[in-house]
Amino acid sequence: MFPRRLILALAISAALPSAVRGREVPLQLDPANSNQIVIEELAGGGWEIRTTGNDPYFYVRTDGTAIDLKEQPMFSFDYFTTTGIGRSLVFVGSVLDIPHLLDVELGSREAWAGFAVDMNSTREAPPAPLTSLRVRLGDRPGIVARVRSFRARPRTAEEINEARGREARIRKDQEHAQRLRDYLAKEFPHRIDRVAADAGRITVHGKLAGPAGELLLAEVPMWEDVTQLGTPPSLHPIRPAADGSFRVAIDRASATDRDLLLSAWAVVQKKKEAGFEPLSALHYVDEQTPRATLPPARPASLKGLGGCPFDHPDIGGLGIHS
Repeated sequence: MFPRRLILALAISAALPSAVRGREVPLQLDPANSNQIVIEELAGGGWEIRTTGNDPYFYVRTDGTAIDLKEQPMFSFDYFTTTGIGRSLVFVGSVLDIPHLLDVELGSREAWAGFAVDMNSTREAPPAPLTSLRVRLGDRPGIVARVRSFRARPRTAEEINEARGREARIRKDQEHAQRLRDYLAKEFPHRIDRVAADAGRITVHGKLAGPAGELLLAEVPMWEDVTQLGTPPSLHPIRPAADGSFRVAIDRASATDRDLLLSAWAVVQKKKEAGFEPLSALHYVDEQTPRATLPPARPASLKGLGGCPFDHPDIGGLGIHS
Protein backbone atom coordinates (compact mmCIF):
# COMPACT_ATOMS: atom_id res chain seq x y z
CA MET A 1 0.00 0.00 0.00
CA PHE A 2 1.27 3.46 -0.90
CA PRO A 3 1.93 5.93 1.96
CA ARG A 4 -0.70 8.66 2.30
CA ARG A 5 1.90 11.40 1.66
CA LEU A 6 2.97 9.81 -1.64
CA ILE A 7 -0.66 9.45 -2.78
CA LEU A 8 -1.29 13.12 -1.92
CA ALA A 9 1.85 14.21 -3.77
CA LEU A 10 0.85 12.22 -6.85
CA ALA A 11 -2.63 13.72 -6.78
CA ILE A 12 -1.26 17.27 -6.56
CA SER A 13 1.23 16.55 -9.37
CA ALA A 14 -1.55 15.23 -11.62
CA ALA A 15 -3.62 18.33 -10.95
CA LEU A 16 -0.77 20.70 -11.88
CA PRO A 17 -0.48 21.94 -15.49
CA SER A 18 2.14 20.12 -17.56
CA ALA A 19 4.07 23.40 -17.84
CA VAL A 20 4.74 23.35 -14.13
CA ARG A 21 5.55 19.63 -13.99
CA GLY A 22 7.87 19.65 -17.00
CA ARG A 23 9.06 23.26 -16.68
CA GLU A 24 7.43 23.92 -20.07
CA VAL A 25 4.85 26.57 -20.85
CA PRO A 26 2.36 25.44 -23.53
CA LEU A 27 1.30 27.97 -26.16
CA GLN A 28 -2.03 27.94 -27.98
CA LEU A 29 -2.47 29.20 -31.52
CA ASP A 30 -4.95 32.11 -31.58
CA PRO A 31 -6.91 31.99 -34.90
CA ALA A 32 -8.75 35.22 -34.06
CA ASN A 33 -5.50 37.16 -34.24
CA SER A 34 -4.07 36.22 -37.62
CA ASN A 35 -3.51 37.75 -41.03
CA GLN A 36 -3.60 36.38 -44.59
CA ILE A 37 -3.87 32.76 -43.47
CA VAL A 38 -6.57 30.10 -43.30
CA ILE A 39 -6.34 27.97 -40.17
CA GLU A 40 -7.98 24.57 -39.82
CA GLU A 41 -7.82 22.62 -36.57
CA LEU A 42 -6.89 18.97 -37.10
CA ALA A 43 -8.76 16.13 -35.46
CA GLY A 44 -5.61 14.52 -34.10
CA GLY A 45 -4.26 17.76 -32.68
CA GLY A 46 -2.48 20.64 -34.31
CA TRP A 47 -3.47 22.94 -37.18
CA GLU A 48 -3.16 23.16 -40.93
CA ILE A 49 -2.19 26.62 -42.15
CA ARG A 50 -2.60 27.96 -45.69
CA THR A 51 -1.13 31.37 -46.50
CA THR A 52 -3.09 33.75 -48.75
CA GLY A 53 -0.77 36.79 -48.92
CA ASN A 54 2.73 38.16 -48.46
CA ASP A 55 2.41 38.89 -44.73
CA PRO A 56 0.89 35.76 -43.20
CA TYR A 57 1.09 35.72 -39.42
CA PHE A 58 -0.62 34.42 -36.32
CA TYR A 59 -0.23 34.72 -32.56
CA VAL A 60 0.48 32.02 -30.01
CA ARG A 61 -0.39 32.69 -26.37
CA THR A 62 -0.02 31.14 -22.95
CA ASP A 63 -2.98 30.63 -20.61
CA GLY A 64 -1.77 33.70 -18.74
CA THR A 65 1.38 32.06 -17.37
CA ALA A 66 4.39 34.31 -17.88
CA ILE A 67 7.32 32.76 -19.74
CA ASP A 68 10.56 32.99 -17.76
CA LEU A 69 13.36 33.38 -20.31
CA LYS A 70 15.86 32.00 -17.82
CA GLU A 71 13.83 28.83 -17.30
CA GLN A 72 12.06 28.49 -20.69
CA PRO A 73 14.18 30.32 -23.28
CA MET A 74 13.35 28.08 -26.26
CA PHE A 75 10.31 28.72 -28.47
CA SER A 76 9.58 25.32 -29.96
CA PHE A 77 7.02 23.60 -32.17
CA ASP A 78 6.65 20.71 -34.62
CA TYR A 79 5.76 21.16 -38.28
CA PHE A 80 5.74 19.48 -41.63
CA THR A 81 5.28 20.91 -45.09
CA THR A 82 6.02 19.84 -48.63
CA THR A 83 5.68 23.35 -50.06
CA GLY A 84 8.48 24.77 -47.91
CA ILE A 85 8.08 27.89 -45.80
CA GLY A 86 11.30 29.91 -46.14
CA ARG A 87 12.16 33.04 -44.23
CA SER A 88 9.96 33.48 -41.17
CA LEU A 89 9.81 36.08 -38.41
CA VAL A 90 9.11 35.63 -34.70
CA PHE A 91 8.31 38.69 -32.58
CA VAL A 92 8.98 37.87 -28.94
CA GLY A 93 6.48 39.66 -26.71
CA SER A 94 4.01 42.43 -27.30
CA VAL A 95 6.39 44.94 -28.94
CA LEU A 96 6.59 44.46 -32.71
CA ASP A 97 9.93 45.99 -33.66
CA ILE A 98 13.39 44.91 -34.81
CA PRO A 99 14.98 44.71 -31.32
CA HIS A 100 12.41 42.01 -30.40
CA LEU A 101 12.59 40.13 -33.72
CA LEU A 102 14.01 36.69 -34.55
CA ASP A 103 14.70 35.97 -38.22
CA VAL A 104 14.57 32.22 -38.91
CA GLU A 105 14.49 29.84 -41.87
CA LEU A 106 11.99 26.98 -42.13
CA GLY A 107 12.64 24.45 -44.88
CA SER A 108 10.57 21.61 -46.30
CA ARG A 109 9.78 18.67 -44.00
CA GLU A 110 8.09 15.53 -45.35
CA ALA A 111 7.45 14.22 -41.82
CA TRP A 112 6.87 15.85 -38.46
CA ALA A 113 10.06 17.62 -37.35
CA GLY A 114 10.88 19.82 -34.42
CA PHE A 115 11.97 23.45 -34.64
CA ALA A 116 13.33 25.62 -31.84
CA VAL A 117 14.80 29.10 -31.53
CA ASP A 118 16.32 30.79 -28.48
CA MET A 119 14.19 33.76 -27.46
CA ASN A 120 17.18 35.29 -25.65
CA SER A 121 18.71 35.95 -29.08
CA THR A 122 16.65 39.13 -29.54
CA ARG A 123 18.55 42.41 -29.43
CA GLU A 124 16.51 43.57 -26.43
CA ALA A 125 14.64 41.64 -23.74
CA PRO A 126 10.84 41.71 -24.19
CA PRO A 127 8.71 43.61 -21.69
CA ALA A 128 7.29 41.52 -18.86
CA PRO A 129 5.12 39.57 -18.59
CA LEU A 130 5.92 37.55 -21.69
CA THR A 131 2.71 35.73 -22.62
CA SER A 132 2.54 35.89 -26.45
CA LEU A 133 4.55 35.70 -29.65
CA ARG A 134 3.70 36.67 -33.21
CA VAL A 135 4.85 34.27 -35.92
CA ARG A 136 5.04 35.24 -39.59
CA LEU A 137 5.08 31.95 -41.46
CA GLY A 138 6.90 32.69 -44.73
CA ASP A 139 6.35 35.69 -46.95
CA ARG A 140 4.19 34.48 -49.83
CA PRO A 141 0.81 32.96 -50.56
CA GLY A 142 0.42 29.27 -51.32
CA ILE A 143 2.32 27.86 -48.33
CA VAL A 144 0.65 24.82 -46.76
CA ALA A 145 2.01 23.62 -43.43
CA ARG A 146 0.84 21.63 -40.45
CA VAL A 147 1.97 22.75 -37.00
CA ARG A 148 1.54 21.49 -33.45
CA SER A 149 2.96 21.52 -29.91
CA PHE A 150 3.78 25.20 -29.55
CA ARG A 151 5.64 25.66 -26.28
CA ALA A 152 8.32 27.54 -24.39
CA ARG A 153 10.75 25.07 -22.89
CA PRO A 154 14.17 24.74 -21.24
CA ARG A 155 17.28 24.23 -23.34
CA THR A 156 18.57 20.77 -24.11
CA ALA A 157 22.18 19.95 -23.23
CA GLU A 158 23.22 20.70 -26.82
CA GLU A 159 21.35 24.02 -26.78
CA ILE A 160 23.01 24.94 -23.48
CA ASN A 161 26.42 24.49 -25.09
CA GLU A 162 25.33 26.51 -28.15
CA ALA A 163 24.05 29.31 -25.90
CA ARG A 164 27.29 29.39 -23.94
CA GLY A 165 29.28 29.61 -27.16
CA ARG A 166 27.03 32.36 -28.49
CA GLU A 167 27.24 34.35 -25.25
CA ALA A 168 31.02 33.99 -25.24
CA ARG A 169 31.20 35.29 -28.83
CA ILE A 170 28.96 38.24 -27.95
CA ARG A 171 31.11 39.11 -24.92
CA LYS A 172 34.24 38.85 -27.05
CA ASP A 173 32.73 41.12 -29.73
CA GLN A 174 31.64 43.65 -27.11
CA GLU A 175 35.09 43.71 -25.53
CA HIS A 176 36.68 44.12 -28.96
CA ALA A 177 34.29 46.96 -29.82
CA GLN A 178 35.19 48.75 -26.58
CA ARG A 179 38.91 48.34 -27.28
CA LEU A 180 38.40 49.80 -30.77
CA ARG A 181 36.53 52.78 -29.32
CA ASP A 182 39.37 53.33 -26.84
CA TYR A 183 41.96 53.05 -29.64
CA LEU A 184 40.13 55.54 -31.89
CA ALA A 185 39.72 58.03 -29.04
CA LYS A 186 43.33 57.80 -27.85
CA GLU A 187 45.85 60.61 -28.37
CA PHE A 188 49.12 58.85 -29.23
CA PRO A 189 52.46 60.44 -28.28
CA HIS A 190 54.20 59.55 -31.56
CA ARG A 191 53.07 59.59 -35.14
CA ILE A 192 53.66 58.18 -38.60
CA ASP A 193 53.26 60.83 -41.28
CA ARG A 194 53.75 58.97 -44.54
CA VAL A 195 54.22 55.44 -45.88
CA ALA A 196 55.49 55.11 -49.45
CA ALA A 197 55.87 51.95 -51.52
CA ASP A 198 57.74 51.17 -54.69
CA ALA A 199 58.65 47.90 -56.41
CA GLY A 200 61.40 47.06 -53.92
CA ARG A 201 60.72 48.64 -50.55
CA ILE A 202 58.35 50.24 -48.07
CA THR A 203 59.53 53.54 -46.62
CA VAL A 204 57.99 54.82 -43.39
CA HIS A 205 58.35 58.46 -42.31
CA GLY A 206 57.33 59.66 -38.85
CA LYS A 207 58.21 61.68 -35.79
CA LEU A 208 58.76 60.79 -32.14
CA ALA A 209 57.61 63.19 -29.46
CA GLY A 210 60.64 62.48 -27.29
CA PRO A 211 62.68 59.73 -25.70
CA ALA A 212 60.51 57.03 -24.14
CA GLY A 213 62.59 53.89 -23.89
CA GLU A 214 63.26 51.55 -26.77
CA LEU A 215 60.79 52.21 -29.55
CA LEU A 216 60.33 49.99 -32.59
CA LEU A 217 58.49 50.18 -35.89
CA ALA A 218 56.05 47.27 -36.11
CA GLU A 219 54.36 45.73 -39.11
CA VAL A 220 50.66 45.09 -38.43
CA PRO A 221 49.14 42.85 -41.13
CA MET A 222 45.47 43.29 -41.95
CA TRP A 223 44.49 40.19 -39.96
CA GLU A 224 46.12 41.39 -36.73
CA ASP A 225 44.15 43.09 -33.95
CA VAL A 226 45.94 46.32 -33.11
CA THR A 227 44.02 46.57 -29.83
CA GLN A 228 45.60 43.29 -28.64
CA LEU A 229 48.95 43.32 -30.33
CA GLY A 230 51.03 40.23 -29.66
CA THR A 231 54.41 39.83 -31.33
CA PRO A 232 54.35 41.57 -34.73
CA PRO A 233 55.66 39.51 -37.66
CA SER A 234 58.41 42.07 -38.24
CA LEU A 235 60.00 44.70 -36.00
CA HIS A 236 62.46 47.37 -37.10
CA PRO A 237 64.69 49.69 -35.06
CA ILE A 238 63.98 53.42 -35.14
CA ARG A 239 66.93 55.81 -35.21
CA PRO A 240 65.46 59.29 -34.97
CA ALA A 241 67.17 62.54 -35.86
CA ALA A 242 67.70 65.25 -33.26
CA ASP A 243 64.25 66.68 -33.91
CA GLY A 244 62.61 63.24 -33.48
CA SER A 245 61.93 62.63 -37.16
CA PHE A 246 62.74 59.21 -38.55
CA ARG A 247 62.79 57.24 -41.77
CA VAL A 248 62.78 53.44 -41.96
CA ALA A 249 63.09 51.50 -45.23
CA ILE A 250 61.93 47.86 -45.35
CA ASP A 251 62.71 45.44 -48.17
CA ARG A 252 59.42 44.15 -49.62
CA ALA A 253 61.11 40.83 -50.38
CA SER A 254 61.83 40.27 -46.67
CA ALA A 255 58.36 38.71 -46.33
CA THR A 256 57.61 35.72 -48.54
CA ASP A 257 54.11 34.81 -47.29
CA ARG A 258 52.52 38.26 -47.64
CA ASP A 259 52.94 41.55 -49.45
CA LEU A 260 54.04 44.36 -47.15
CA LEU A 261 52.10 46.71 -49.40
CA LEU A 262 48.92 45.64 -47.57
CA SER A 263 50.29 45.95 -44.02
CA ALA A 264 49.94 48.86 -41.63
CA TRP A 265 52.76 50.33 -39.54
CA ALA A 266 52.92 51.63 -36.00
CA VAL A 267 55.43 52.79 -33.42
CA VAL A 268 55.36 50.27 -30.57
CA GLN A 269 57.03 49.49 -27.28
CA LYS A 270 57.39 46.11 -25.63
CA LYS A 271 55.19 45.65 -22.55
CA LYS A 272 56.52 44.34 -19.26
CA GLU A 273 54.16 41.42 -19.75
CA ALA A 274 53.66 39.70 -23.11
CA GLY A 275 52.91 41.70 -26.25
CA PHE A 276 53.57 45.19 -27.55
CA GLU A 277 51.78 48.48 -26.97
CA PRO A 278 51.04 50.77 -29.94
CA LEU A 279 52.33 54.30 -29.31
CA SER A 280 51.15 55.70 -32.64
CA ALA A 281 48.08 55.23 -34.78
CA LEU A 282 48.23 52.67 -37.57
CA HIS A 283 49.28 54.02 -40.94
CA TYR A 284 48.85 52.18 -44.24
CA VAL A 285 50.63 52.86 -47.53
CA ASP A 286 49.39 56.15 -48.92
CA GLU A 287 51.90 56.61 -51.79
CA GLN A 288 52.68 53.90 -54.32
CA THR A 289 55.07 54.08 -57.26
CA PRO A 290 53.98 51.58 -59.94
CA ARG A 291 56.45 49.08 -61.42
CA ALA A 292 55.82 50.48 -64.91
CA THR A 293 54.21 53.58 -66.35
CA LEU A 294 51.51 52.34 -68.68
CA PRO A 295 49.58 54.46 -71.16
CA PRO A 296 45.99 55.22 -70.17
CA ALA A 297 43.51 52.61 -71.38
CA ARG A 298 41.14 53.98 -73.97
CA PRO A 299 37.92 52.16 -74.96
CA ALA A 300 37.66 51.13 -78.59
CA SER A 301 34.07 52.42 -78.68
CA LEU A 302 31.51 54.02 -76.40
CA LYS A 303 29.34 50.93 -76.55
CA GLY A 304 29.59 48.30 -73.80
CA LEU A 305 27.61 45.24 -72.82
CA GLY A 306 27.76 42.94 -69.81
CA GLY A 307 26.50 39.40 -69.29
CA CYS A 308 27.11 38.32 -72.86
CA PRO A 309 29.98 36.21 -74.28
CA PHE A 310 32.59 38.50 -75.84
CA ASP A 311 32.82 36.30 -78.95
CA HIS A 312 29.07 36.27 -79.66
CA PRO A 313 28.46 37.27 -83.33
CA ASP A 314 26.01 39.99 -82.30
CA ILE A 315 28.79 41.84 -80.44
CA GLY A 316 30.64 42.73 -83.62
CA GLY A 317 27.44 43.47 -85.49
CA LEU A 318 26.37 46.00 -82.88
CA GLY A 319 29.78 47.68 -82.83
CA ILE A 320 30.40 46.81 -79.17
CA HIS A 321 34.06 46.76 -78.17
CA SER A 322 34.03 47.07 -74.38
